[in-house]
Amino acid sequence: MVRNPEKLSSRSGREFLKKYERINVAFSRARELLVIIGAQRAVNDITVQIPTVEDPNVSNTYEVYADIIAKIDFDHGFKTAKEIL
Repeated sequence: MVRNPEKLSSRSGREFLKKYERINVAFSRARELLVIIGAQRAVNDITVQIPTVEDPNVSNTYEVYADIIAKIDFDHGFKTAKEIL
């Protein structure tokens, strides 16, 4: 999902990850199996502005990636590179 630079900053290529449309596309296209590979530390603190249904001009902020990782971990699907190798 992302590059894994030693130093993280908003200019390290993470801005595109803040677009909720990209998250929707990335996670909604799988038909049978979705495997996500990425650097947890690079996405865990990203907040995403998601417009409300009632008023698209009003947005709520969510830590979407942290929530996704927590759900995957809760379902025992989260694996580290060390566990896989």
